[in-house]
Amino acid sequence: LSSLSPPRYQRENFSHPTTMSYIAAALTPSPVAAAFPGIQWDPLGKLNLNPREKSLLRNAEHNPIDYTLSTEQEAKTYSCLLLRILSESLGPTGPSRVSFVKETLSTEDAMQILRVDAMGVVAHYVITKLYE
Repeated sequence: LSSLSPPRYQRENFSHPTTMSYIAAALTPSPVAAAFPGIQWDPLGKLNLNPREKSLLRNAEHNPIDYTLSTEQEAKTYSCLLLRILSESLGPTGPSRVSFVKETLSTEDAMQILRVDAMGVVAHYVITKLYE
């Protein structure tokens, strides 16, 4: 995850000291983004996803996000699911191989990383989706 820069904040309003607003800068694209469509949720048993959750993840990938999150409850369910997956995918296993990737990978190389470090790619996927 070291390749994902933390958001930087910029002060937007200087007119009044108590009226400040902040905007987040763009998230650096994941170097393994080309592997995101290759994520298979079924074999990722560590995540303990039920069929409904897997279906929600697939729908979010194949449909426009506005369609997937058409109600407040769906948006809340999806966001909570992503946060849970992030928590479970990072776990106490130490740094993932994705952490050491510094440049955007080709689809072939990104898929190779997915095969050897699925949880690292999943963590990048979730961070990207939460940012979107």
